[in-house]
Amino acid sequence: MEVLKGEFEVMLPSIREALKEADFIAIDAEFTGLKPPDVSYHTQDDPQTRYTKVCESVRTYTVIQYGVCAFKTTHEGVKAKPFNFYIFPNESDDFRSTRSFVSDASSLVFLANNQFDFNKMVRCGIPYCNHSEQAATVANVMGNTAMLRRDRVDMNKLSRQQRSFVENWRTQIEAWLLQGTGSLIVPCNSAMHRRLICQEIQDPQYNGFLQAIPRDTKNIEIKKITAEERVRSNLGDSPVLNFRHIIDAIKDADCPVIVHNGMYDLCHTVDQFWHNLPQDLNEFKSIASGMWNTIIDTKYLAELHPKISACFNTSVLGTLYVTVEDELRREGHNISMADGFDRYNNNTLSQHEAGYDAYMTGVIFLGFVHYVLEVEEKERRIKGEPSPKIDPDTPMILNPSLLPYYNKIFQMRASIPYLDLTGIESEDLVQRNRFFVRQLPEKLAFPALERLLPELTPFYVSWGDESTAWLTVRDPAKVELVKLGALGLDRVKPFLPGGNRAIEGEAYYINSDAAKIELLSGEQWVQWKEQTKAETKEQVSRLDDIEAAMEPSTGINGISGNDTPAAAQATATTEKDTSTADAPMDAETPAKRPAAPVDDLGFPIPSSFAGSKRQKKSKKN
Repeated sequence: MEVLKGEFEVMLPSIREALKEADFIAIDAEFTGLKPPDVSYHTQDDPQTRYTKVCESVRTYTVIQYGVCAFKTTHEGVKAKPFNFYIFPNESDDFRSTRSFVSDASSLVFLANNQFDFNKMVRCGIPYCNHSEQAATVANVMGNTAMLRRDRVDMNKLSRQQRSFVENWRTQIEAWLLQGTGSLIVPCNSAMHRRLICQEIQDPQYNGFLQAIPRDTKNIEIKKITAEERVRSNLGDSPVLNFRHIIDAIKDADCPVIVHNGMYDLCHTVDQFWHNLPQDLNEFKSIASGMWNTIIDTKYLAELHPKISACFNTSVLGTLYVTVEDELRREGHNISMADGFDRYNNNTLSQHEAGYDAYMTGVIFLGFVHYVLEVEEKERRIKGEPSPKIDPDTPMILNPSLLPYYNKIFQMRASIPYLDLTGIESEDLVQRNRFFVRQLPEKLAFPALERLLPELTPFYVSWGDESTAWLTVRDPAKVELVKLGALGLDRVKPFLPGGNRAIEGEAYYINSDAAKIELLSGEQWVQWKEQTKAETKEQVSRLDDIEAAMEPSTGINGISGNDTPAAAQATATTEKDTSTADAPMDAETPAKRPAAPVDDLGFPIPSSFAGSKRQKKSKKN
């Protein structure tokens, strides 16, 4: 069902009712762009770095279409109610938007190729503002209201006086909040001061519970509002023609929200319709979880759930839907559109419209849930294990075996391939099409790997250090062609001198060392990493023991009673034992390590000091 600006207010009550009755809700969004030209994603990005880069995209581009689909189990099967909303930061007679509209040309071409109606977006798109913007409304002398964006003023470009003004009132706001009563009057001698104060109270730390009200041209009154007042404000003072009411209605439904590859969808939803995105990742997690308490990413399930990921060679939305929907119908599960929702009866032309993509996302989720629970039940029967005792009132989609995979958002091309909204990410989850490459020879680069592994192309490589990298196979059908272990001399021989590809070998630095290049699966990489950590820890422990043994053992007068310092004796013994253990010597001609340098009193000198002493001597000479 398509919802435009003209009928939004009339349809809002029925939309709220459909969402309130839902067992779960799927969402999807279309944007004016994905990644600004000056932002690059790297496999090595940690979660905070990747989040910061996504924020750059979200603040640059905007949502222009939003899909919401409510799913409800009935005696006839599962009924779906998909809604498709055009979104646009329109202005009205008493409301002025300060948002910019930025687009990426390729994204617009993609949307146009999928029958996106740009005229409808501009003329009929639903306006919006988030809680932070509403709290920072500013009335001008004409009586119009403007809701300011946080990035209206670049805080890094403020003058010393302006920065002092912000810091002073930030401290006073914090002190006033601790007092807990009354309102706070802020004298503002300029329009810039008014902007700065309004932007300050938009900060997510205040959670939308502060409101700025102009008292006159020189003063702003800051008030605290209660949760009940904020709800009333959403329904009252906030314009009814505000798409944020849909996000509020999804929150009020208090059921799982389903996304597919939902990092952009979630960040855009938070920033445009809930609260301005914070800089800190943990703050974002808190805000997102406060908006919707259970968020499930079907891309994460398809890539990283052990039972589901083994079934598919791709996690593309359209391909997954075709496979899963067919399987659900063959198993007798009936999923159909509710009465009055016949917009998507002609499915072939609907893909990449947000409402239909939301519907496909929900169907995929339902198929995944049925499959996992059926497989687990079969495994218990084979093992003769009883079924776990579960409260009969617990919905199937909240089965305890599924909960560990919820609230995790998939991250594309990242060494940590997901974001955990309620916890800390683990580095040990690896996608099945990603392989760790080790023992890469010096100077060997991407073109050489393409020639050594032609059967896996196309692939992309993310370099770790000089001898390691991650290789991601782009074609899911070629994942099975990967041969784990060392490449071997047979594969490298054609590129060596005398081989039929020796010229390429010389050009791309492919030598006999390339035979040692080794490919590891994600599981093998985890084992290798743990082994490397253990070996490093053991080496550090040995060095600590040696350093401890080299420390002088002193008596009353600062020198031991022995002719040879005990530390030197211990060092000699330790070094002898270490040499024997690590590199067995020939019994007839044992090799001796050079004795540790000593000072004038015969005490060992640390190697760094000894080097300094040699330099001084050479300078004197």
